[in-house]
Amino acid sequence: MKSGADKCQRATEEMLHITIRNHCPAHSNFIQQGGINVKGERIMKGMKSMKVKAMAVLLTVLPGLTQAETCQSAAKVAGDIFDKVGTEAIALGCSAVKVAMGKEETFGMNDLLECYKDASFYTNLAKSLNGWWNNQVANNGSLTIGPRHLTIDTDLDGTLVSTSGRMFISFPMEKDAVTITINERDGKAKTSVVACKHKPDGKWEEVATRWFNDSNDQKGNKKESRKIELQGVKGYEVSLHLDSKAVLGDFAYTVRAKD
Repeated sequence: MKSGADKCQRATEEMLHITIRNHCPAHSNFIQQGGINVKGERIMKGMKSMKVKAMAVLLTVLPGLTQAETCQSAAKVAGDIFDKVGTEAIALGCSAVKVAMGKEETFGMNDLLECYKDASFYTNLAKSLNGWWNNQVANNGSLTIGPRHLTIDTDLDGTLVSTSGRMFISFPMEKDAVTITINERDGKAKTSVVACKHKPDGKWEEVATRWFNDSNDQKGNKKESRKIELQGVKGYEVSLHLDSKAVLGDFAYTVRAKD
């Protein structure tokens, strides 16, 4: 059985081959022939520089791919939360969600916002969701495996080591605006922060991207802060994905959301 390191190396090599084929077509036969060109001549002399160039292209392309995937990576969790919201909304007597789910086994944003008109609905919904979430993940600490709950008015600390990432996701937002502050506490790893909003029908939208340590000037600052101010998110779930781009180094942070 291959180890995780072997699989990672193989995946990297495959990505390099794809990158070389797409961006260095003159060398495609070299790749396919395992280092020997179609004339049978070895061109190992240029292999090192070619790999370096391919890696440079790869590092340019991958950040964009990673950011595009962060919203999608939260979609499954967002869907699970909305499924629970539907069940609890019916239990709490929300007729709009009950009627919608009776017809199509799902509900829309307008149905959920109709529930919000009952002053006690959100308080009771949040209480039920908190109990369900805690049973799912046991706790919401920095060592929690998987996504963490993006809670309001709570400091959420963590550390990214090497090229690791961390996802936070909220329950459907009670209010229309939220401000998320990310404070750097330690470490100088280049790190992206991508915020997305999710609807009950599974559709999502990337709404903001911020960077830490993206330049020498930023790396020179001991502690930096980034703010993401979102409007029009009432009823949406908001996900936040922090992703370190540095193979070596770490990034310690505090996330705090305020509505």
